[in-house]
Amino acid sequence: MAPQGPAAAPHVVMLVSNDVATDTRVKKTALAVAALGLQVTVLGITSDAGPSVAQLGPVTVVRVPVDYRLREARRARREALRRWRPPVGYPDRDARLTAWSRVRVVARSGRAASGRLKAARAAGSPAVPEAARAYALRAAVVGGGFVVKARSKAGSEIDRAARKGWRVWDGAWHRTPVAASWRRALPEVGDYELAMGPVLDLLAPDVIHAHDVQVVGIAAGAADRALLAAQPRTVPWVYDAHEYVRGLSQYGGRTRRVVAAWADLEAEFVRSAAQLITVSEPIADRLQQDYSLPRRPAVVLNIPSASAAARRGGPSLRAACGLGAEVPLLVYSGGVTKARGVDTAIAALPHLPGVHLAVNCVPHSRTLYVDRLREQAAELGVADRVHFVDPVPPGDVVGFLSSADVGLVPILHYPSHEMAMTNKLFEYVLAGLPLCVSDVRTQAEFVTARGLGTVHRAEDPLDLARAAREALDQRERFVAAVSDPALRAEFSWEGQRRHLAEVYAAVLGRPLADTAEVVDESVPEQRVALRDYARADVFLGDDAEVGLAAGADGPVAEEQPADDAVAQG
Repeated sequence: MAPQGPAAAPHVVMLVSNDVATDTRVKKTALAVAALGLQVTVLGITSDAGPSVAQLGPVTVVRVPVDYRLREARRARREALRRWRPPVGYPDRDARLTAWSRVRVVARSGRAASGRLKAARAAGSPAVPEAARAYALRAAVVGGGFVVKARSKAGSEIDRAARKGWRVWDGAWHRTPVAASWRRALPEVGDYELAMGPVLDLLAPDVIHAHDVQVVGIAAGAADRALLAAQPRTVPWVYDAHEYVRGLSQYGGRTRRVVAAWADLEAEFVRSAAQLITVSEPIADRLQQDYSLPRRPAVVLNIPSASAAARRGGPSLRAACGLGAEVPLLVYSGGVTKARGVDTAIAALPHLPGVHLAVNCVPHSRTLYVDRLREQAAELGVADRVHFVDPVPPGDVVGFLSSADVGLVPILHYPSHEMAMTNKLFEYVLAGLPLCVSDVRTQAEFVTARGLGTVHRAEDPLDLARAAREALDQRERFVAAVSDPALRAEFSWEGQRRHLAEVYAAVLGRPLADTAEVVDESVPEQRVALRDYARADVFLGDDAEVGLAAGADGPVAEEQPADDAVAQG
């Protein structure tokens, strides 16, 4: 642990709303900033019941659980509102069957009364009471049955209309970005604040680095609260925009309105950041334009480190697929969602006889969308040529991919994608793979200008098949282009570290010397017992708001290598 006290190096706390394990950009950035002689703590989240601490080389990684109480409360309110029906029909099937049961009981009593009436008439006895009861029960059965049927029909009609009405409303609502407030639409931001904010305050950072939009409010709030401390401090914070938030891809629960709410969160806090960093030149230009920023954000490309790129001899993608060297193999590596266009690549396979496709799935190959892709491959009759594999540790990714023949980036047209330079693009280049990319603007220009591969129309399987075949046929020419030493020198993580050093020098107001002793992001984490953590007061002190889960300081907190992290696409 870094020493505490007046002589300690400035303390940088990086915030991220994930568990850090698969986020190679966060790891590389943290390790690069630590190489500037700064003390670095990464504060992330965990699905475990209690907090945990680990060492990633010189970087401390603290993970805290998130309750998601506010998010779930909003979801419960929303579901209750959509379940409510006026008390005309029956609330559920059991209530309707109960009503029918009451009618049946009356019907059986009526049959019994009719039997007594028949017996009384046969005996020649006065049967007025029996007749009255029999006819009354018969009327009750007819009336009761009518009421149950009427209520059931009315309830069904109301339920059908309510369901349709809510579908129409929800569809229109989520397509409407107007007046989308993050405070109303994104209660999970409050959950992150309650989980991470108290820990951040107690860590008393000198600089806060907010990775992506989800945590900008936490960073800005902590900087403001530092002014209220017993010894007021000015704490600058850095916003690292991993994507163009206003143009995020839309799928599943990430609707147009949700994207607008995230943009509302960014807009509220972005101007209070001391420095901005982003992942591509076009995004830097748009951020400055959108928010009238006095300075253009610094650009730190998401590129694998040289040591990770040079590593070979580890696991092989081709071996994981069980394929020989003679089999043409395309690869897609990264997150698997509708917006990534993997379904387009699968749909192209019937037009590429003999060619196989490997999908290196992040975070793993057991998601619902991957299952849909498996079904698609089976329907097209290419299931035997599509291989879904789980990712490898980040330091092995480039070597793992290098046994393929062509790297695919078939992402769809969204504003954020038009400006993106994805991590996988550089992983393919460093793996020596020709590129086959969709015609989203920035990556298509990058590939075309440097002759690194081919371009196809997004969401067009036939054109992807054409471009992939061209990349395979001209593979030697494209391999020579991606292997050019000048290209690799221009697009290297070592160059991006210089940009980070400039950002932190500006934030701290003094020059920083890069020690060049950067630890590879694939270094295994070492778990640390909470009571051995130099800032154990964060969890164990009287002011700590993050409680220790039962057993959290037992076996789970013993010092041991954590599971190898996987690479993020």
